[in-house]
Amino acid sequence: MTKPSNKAEKSESEAMNTVMDSMMALNPMRETVMKAWFEMGTEALRFVSSRIQQDVETQRAMLACKNLEDIQKVQADFYNRALDQYRAETSRMMEIMMSAATGGLGVDLPDTRRKYNDVPL
Repeated sequence: MTKPSNKAEKSESEAMNTVMDSMMALNPMRETVMKAWFEMGTEALRFVSSRIQQDVETQRAMLACKNLEDIQKVQADFYNRALDQYRAETSRMMEIMMSAATGGLGVDLPDTRRKYNDVPL
């Protein structure tokens, strides 16, 4: 079996790109999805940068400790602060996803709450 030439591979790649471009042009959600991905990526990078900075500050504080009680206090503070920040970050990511799902598409999510009169007697 012979290996295809570079010219054949390039033409196949160009054909695939053309097909993908035409499919994306028909997708009305493309802009909304890309915006949501960009916002989520930006938020994730901001959060990771902040967490790394706080990790370094915690290491410095631990190196400055003179006894075991001080180290335990620094570790407990770090753990509690990290939990709060991860909870808040999860909430922010969910807000970004919800705004993309509702605001970007121009539709509301279905109401899944039960009505009082939907239970048969």
